[in-house]
Amino acid sequence: MKQLFIVLLFAHSLIGQELLDQIVKTFDELYKSSSARGTMSMYIKTPNWERTMTMQTWSKGRDFMLIKILTPAKDRGVGTLKIKVRMWNFLPKTDKVIAVPPSMMMGGWMGSDITNDDLVGEYTLAEDYTLQLLPKDPKRPAVRSVKCTPKPGREILWGFVMIDVDEKTLIPVRQRNFDAKNRLMRTMNFKEIRVMDGKQIPTVIEYIPETKAGHLTRISYNSMEFDFPLDELFFTLTRLREPIKGQ
Repeated sequence: MKQLFIVLLFAHSLIGQELLDQIVKTFDELYKSSSARGTMSMYIKTPNWERTMTMQTWSKGRDFMLIKILTPAKDRGVGTLKIKVRMWNFLPKTDKVIAVPPSMMMGGWMGSDITNDDLVGEYTLAEDYTLQLLPKDPKRPAVRSVKCTPKPGREILWGFVMIDVDEKTLIPVRQRNFDAKNRLMRTMNFKEIRVMDGKQIPTVIEYIPETKAGHLTRISYNSMEFDFPLDELFFTLTRLREPIKGQ
């Protein structure tokens, strides 16, 4: 009986580890492919003002990304380029490219609640966090939760991250970021699951900073295309400064 209990316990741990591995893989690859491009809208709301922007994006793996603002007209052509851990912004009105220093990584991008550090996105759950699959919550039986604690030596700004996923699809439904004192700093809600270019993704992400009452940033994916030919040489400062063609 004791041997049977040990075998069952070992089998249960394997199932748990396999589930955890699949959750991590799904999360890390959710919006990343060998290449991706698309259009999206960003809605920003504060107690004093609100606005909406549309933008075009290109990315290759985790190391290369280019974003260009399409609307409103006053921001058209503003861009951000990421190459590995380096990042630049382009301001067409002054025709200047500005490098983003490490001290500005927690600053909000384009006045939003998305930080420059979010855009750099150099860390992955699989490589940079110690992961713990938590027991099921009877109050949320369709959700599984993973606690993600940064590994020693990683320059990650959060104390830990909690990720909730749909148990059937493993697609995230919520992410909560905590500081080193276990205080909830930000909640991200993943909504409106759709298939885009054969890939099932949440097409709406809400960023809610818990320390700023009345603030909200909502990203809505309008279109996405994955895994098409795209060379790393596409991502250059010259490309960042190029005027946007068409309407």
